Amino acid sequence: MIDWSVKNRQNRNFNLRMHPAWLKRGGQVLWQHICHNSPWLLANDPWFETHPEYFSLFNGRRIPQEKEGGYLCTTHPEVHRLVADYIINWFDRNPEGDAVPISPPDGDVKWCECDTCMALGGVNFDPGAEGHMTRRQVEFINAVARLVAEKHPDRYIVNLAYSRYVWPYEGMTTEPNVINQVAHGYAGNGSLVHAIDTDWNADARDIFNTWSTSGGAGIGIWDYFILHVPDQSGSPLTPLGFGRVADRMVDFLEAFPNPYKVYFTQAGDDLHRHNPFLYYFLSRKIWDPDQTLETIRSDYATRLFGDAAEPAIAYLRLLDQAYADADWNPPIWREITVPSARVFTPAMLEEGFTLLRELQTLLPADAPALATSTAARMVQSLRYAETTVLPKQLVASDDGVWRLRRDPDHYEFNPGAPDNHADTWAHIRDLAVANNFMDASMERVLFRTRSRKEPVLWLENDRLRLGILPGVGGRLIRLFDRQHGENLFYEPLQLVSLQDPGATYFRYGGYEEYPRRDFASPGWELAMEPTFHQDATGRELLLEALTPEQIHLRRRIRVEAGDSPYVHIQTTLTNRGNTPFPAVIRVHPEFQLSGDLSQTALVWGADSGSSELRPATSLAAADELQPKGWWGLLNLENGRGVLNHFPAEDANTHVHLDRVFHSVNLELFGTPQTLAPGESVTLRHRYQVIATPDELPDDLRAKWEAASVREEAPLPGVAPVSGISGQGIRLLPVGTPQFGSLHGVLDTEGSFSIWAALDRRPEDETDAILFTAGARQPDYLVFAIREGKLVFYRTQRKDGPEVAYHAWVKVEADLVDWRPGEWHHLVVNWRRNQGGHSEVELFVDGARVIRRSDLNMNAFIQPMRLSLGWDSSNAERPRFPGKLDELRIFGFPLNEQQVRALFQTPDLLPDAAILHHDFEELEP
Repeated sequence: MIDWSVKNRQNRNFNLRMHPAWLKRGGQVLWQHICHNSPWLLANDPWFETHPEYFSLFNGRRIPQEKEGGYLCTTHPEVHRLVADYIINWFDRNPEGDAVPISPPDGDVKWCECDTCMALGGVNFDPGAEGHMTRRQVEFINAVARLVAEKHPDRYIVNLAYSRYVWPYEGMTTEPNVINQVAHGYAGNGSLVHAIDTDWNADARDIFNTWSTSGGAGIGIWDYFILHVPDQSGSPLTPLGFGRVADRMVDFLEAFPNPYKVYFTQAGDDLHRHNPFLYYFLSRKIWDPDQTLETIRSDYATRLFGDAAEPAIAYLRLLDQAYADADWNPPIWREITVPSARVFTPAMLEEGFTLLRELQTLLPADAPALATSTAARMVQSLRYAETTVLPKQLVASDDGVWRLRRDPDHYEFNPGAPDNHADTWAHIRDLAVANNFMDASMERVLFRTRSRKEPVLWLENDRLRLGILPGVGGRLIRLFDRQHGENLFYEPLQLVSLQDPGATYFRYGGYEEYPRRDFASPGWELAMEPTFHQDATGRELLLEALTPEQIHLRRRIRVEAGDSPYVHIQTTLTNRGNTPFPAVIRVHPEFQLSGDLSQTALVWGADSGSSELRPATSLAAADELQPKGWWGLLNLENGRGVLNHFPAEDANTHVHLDRVFHSVNLELFGTPQTLAPGESVTLRHRYQVIATPDELPDDLRAKWEAASVREEAPLPGVAPVSGISGQGIRLLPVGTPQFGSLHGVLDTEGSFSIWAALDRRPEDETDAILFTAGARQPDYLVFAIREGKLVFYRTQRKDGPEVAYHAWVKVEADLVDWRPGEWHHLVVNWRRNQGGHSEVELFVDGARVIRRSDLNMNAFIQPMRLSLGWDSSNAERPRFPGKLDELRIFGFPLNEQQVRALFQTPDLLPDAAILHHDFEELEP
């Protein structure tokens, strides 16, 4: 392997970086690390304890560096000096070293919120351009690079442009000893599996070009198209036709004028057995970028198969073309190795097998073993793709999208399947078993495409109603307290489809369990057999199943009789196989107590025996809390919530916040152990539902009362001005005024009302936005004044920018006789009609100016926050050019009389509004 890598100049194999054999063969290109290395550059130990000011200030306190945790205070001069000292010392110790990256920990880290850092822009978790951290990272790297250049002017600093710090900004420049390496997967809204010169990657090209011209020593690329991680991705058997993708990307990089070029593709170790050509091609192409794809493809096939090369060349060309032509853009790298029916069409499969049969026929009996084994693996890979996409072709929808129907009493999988579906599905399953293709990826496809209804079973007492889906991993999907009727589990009713039913994960919501530490490990979608038991003390549901790995799952769920607020859960894993099994019971429940995550608090028991409370959004790291025997969530507005009691000695905890869906995962990890055949492991815990603060322990109730009495935070990005009634607002050039999630309102019916005064005539405004929601990924909605018209626009994208929309709405009306500075009242209504279409009405100054009832407006895929006066898809666009006042949102469409009343009396009290802002509380 090392000989091959060195001879092909692919001698920056990160997995083999420390192998002594490199020295015997001329060494290697040596970097200190590849990325996410700031915890080395300035270590938490000892610096966090002695100088916490060197680290991120987040929600008023300093936090250490870690994945999904904190970063450094990037403007602190001592941080610059210490990081530069580390890099200088590393170069001193490694005179052959080329470069040192400066890269934050992975994940959505918390950037510093000190005044100096905030002055450079960037707001943690802001969904628009206000959330970009690029300027901070560039100025930090530049400061360090200047210090390093004083001692090592011929060495390089690598800036990985990634995540929230990939987007360029106006006037951006980097020092002459900085290499800007751009992560393709985060550069714009493009495609990992289409060539860089296609329309899919127009944004990515612009971003690369801007980084290339920003100065610095060079330009680099971090690619993802052959990335595969076991237990997280699809199958390594999947044949990948990305020769053209690799070819165009290397040509794209080579054409930049920068003197230093870096090409890095994050690859999977398991893929090379079934996709060796891509590895061969990249090595040859990077060695000599002038070589063409056709030349290298022909060379590869001729060297490997000799006189049988022609069908192999044609097959590799066919595979490439199938991917290039496919209307397919996987949303994440994990899905790249999940075969798509859009790529592996019946025609493509037929032609592919014909070419591979010809290849095997032409190979002589004495052909080298490598040739025959490679040909056999090519057949095996294509057969795997065929077997995987067959059930996808059974998807019972005209557009090829897999769907799930979530009803109150059942979940319906793949609704509308034909009568012969069961027989065809069984045949495909038998085919997968016969070919030894029944891996986790295939199990997912077959589980989701089998047309059926999975019933919701109920465990109840006088206080609780617990809804359980035995057929979908035995998950708990609903937890109702009869006192308030709210479901404490998060059941994402709007998520009802997948572009590819083989996707590695589908978000059912609720409570699910895994038998291993790996996320969504085998068993989480497994059908479980239910049995009810009842006695005088309560009722329980026993769920049992056997995983493909021969692990027996046994889960007892019990509610006590009467008005008990407790749900008891006991899970046992037993190894029924013949080999040891590394097991850990992982509990993965998802809760949502409010449509606004800032209204949810984490509570837990501390070492001292006292209760602790903290707003969920202030959490700095997933493992920051160390509860002793219990923890939970409370709604800060009403004191409702749920507590989880568990044996502290048997479980560890992990928190995940979803800032898009406003949900929280409170995970438990049991004690890891290896189960010998016949051995078992058990985890017990219970949930306690809290209906009112009076049910809390005294000290926790006091903390809740203190936390719930909070002054409303000032609205960012606005300045108070005179309004139509009292005080109104004008938007500032920076800041992003937003309001809570409107999911549900935007989906079905509602109304938006506002008073507006433009600085200019409507016909002179190209984009005077009143409100938006979404970021075109995939949802977007806007209400604006554009070129003399009042416009309501709504889209929901399918899978890629060139694909037709699921939903598309545009309603507009002319605005006439408006004078600059003059106040006008604007209303938009939307509703779903019984016939399935949507209706939208626009009102100006109390009168309806247009109504359309022939529109398509589907449910939003993601819950969205209202963005007032700016574009949530691009915060750099101009803010509303004028004044706004009396904002109202209603959960129903207003009638003409109600609209007229709001026009005639601007400060009319909106008793039925779900959101009302008169802006009177803003400080003048």
